[in-house]
Amino acid sequence: MGLAVAKCLSWAALCALVVPSCVVASEVQWHGFVSEALVYADHHRMGYAKPNQLGSYLSEGGLNVSAQIDGHWLLSAQVLSRWDGIQVGKPRWDVLMAERMLLNQNGQQLAVQAGMLKNPYGFYNTTRDVAHTRPGIVLPWVYHDQARNFVLSAPAMAVRGRHTATWGNLSWQLNVLQPDVNNPTMVMFLVGAQQGGQMQPRRSAVGQVLWESERADWRLAWSFTDMGMHYRPVPTDFRGAGAFSGAGDLSLRSHLLSLEHNTEHWTHTVEYAQARILRDNFNIPGVPFMDRHSTLEQGYVQMAYRFTPNWQTWLRRDWMFVDNQDRNGLAFAALTGQSPYQRYMRDMSWGVRCDPTPNWSLMAEVHHINGAANLALFNNPPATQRPRWNMFLLQADYHF
Repeated sequence: MGLAVAKCLSWAALCALVVPSCVVASEVQWHGFVSEALVYADHHRMGYAKPNQLGSYLSEGGLNVSAQIDGHWLLSAQVLSRWDGIQVGKPRWDVLMAERMLLNQNGQQLAVQAGMLKNPYGFYNTTRDVAHTRPGIVLPWVYHDQARNFVLSAPAMAVRGRHTATWGNLSWQLNVLQPDVNNPTMVMFLVGAQQGGQMQPRRSAVGQVLWESERADWRLAWSFTDMGMHYRPVPTDFRGAGAFSGAGDLSLRSHLLSLEHNTEHWTHTVEYAQARILRDNFNIPGVPFMDRHSTLEQGYVQMAYRFTPNWQTWLRRDWMFVDNQDRNGLAFAALTGQSPYQRYMRDMSWGVRCDPTPNWSLMAEVHHINGAANLALFNNPPATQRPRWNMFLLQADYHF
C-alpha cells in the first residue's frame, strides 16, 4: 500500500514539474549531461567493444529538474538513457519524487520522501550515473555494476534528517523500497547462470548515516542494505532440474564503511563492504551450492592528487571476492567444474582527469586486473574468461 502511494506521489511530482502553471516555485534548477567512453580490453568484451578492439564502452545522457515550493516541498525528477552493452538506451526514471520538509530550524532538519528514490549507499551511489561526479571513468568495484539497477533507485518511501553542530554535520536516511530484481546480469550473478525463471521483489530497506567535519575535510559513513527477493524457476532451469526444485528465496544483507580525507591537493578514500548472500529453499538435485550461504567482500583504497584546479591524477587498488571463504575460487571450481576466475578480482588502476572548462571533463585511465568477478556473465561466459587482463579507457563528458 505504501509503495502504491509512493508511485502516485511520484507522478504528481512529475506533473508539477512539467506544468509550471500548476505550482508557484520559489526556485527551479535544471541540470543535464551527456558522456561517451571508449575502451580497449584484451581477452574480454566490455560494453560494445569486442576483445582486443577499441570500441564504445559506455554512453550516457541525463536531465534532471528540481523545484522548491513554499520552502516546505521539493519536487525532483531525473531521466537517464544508458548504452553499456546490456542496457540499450531505454529512458529510465532514476528519480521521480516529492519531499516534504517537516522541520528546518536551529540546525535541525527532518523530511519525508516518496516516489522513485535514489538509495543512499556509500559516497557515490546516488550520483553514479553522472560521469563528472565519479572518481574515475569506472566506478570503484565496490559499486558492483552487475547490481547497478538493484541498488541505484527504486519505488520507495523514506525519512531523512540532518543535524548541524560545531563538531560537524550528521545526516541520515532510511528508504523502504521494492527493488528492481529482473535485470539479467543481476539474475545471472545471484542464480549462477542464465535461467528462464523470474525474480519477484520483496519489501526491502537501505539506509545510511553520514558524518562530515565542519571544514568538510573528513567524511565518514556507514551504509546498509537488507534486500529480499523470490525466484520462481521454470522446468528448463538448472539444466532441466528446475521442474524438481522449489521456489528459492534470496536475501542480500550488506554493510559498507566509507572514509575520506581531503586537503588542498590530496584526497584519500577507502570503502569496504561485506554482503551476506542467503539462498534457501532451492533444493535443486545435484546443485547443492544454490542453497549455500556466502559472504561477498569488496573494497578499494584510492589517493587522488590535484596539480591545479583543472588537472588531477589518481591511483586505486580494488578487490572483490564473491565468497570470502574461497578467495581464489578453487572450492567453487572443484564443486562445479567452472572457471575459478569468476569468483575473485584484484584491480590496480591509474587515471588522469582534465576539466578544460566548467562544462567539460576529459578522462583517461588504465587497469591491470587479476580475476573476472567484475565481468558481466551476460557478455563474458565463464569459458571465455582469462585470469589476467588489461583495460584502457577514454571519456569525454559535457554537463550543465
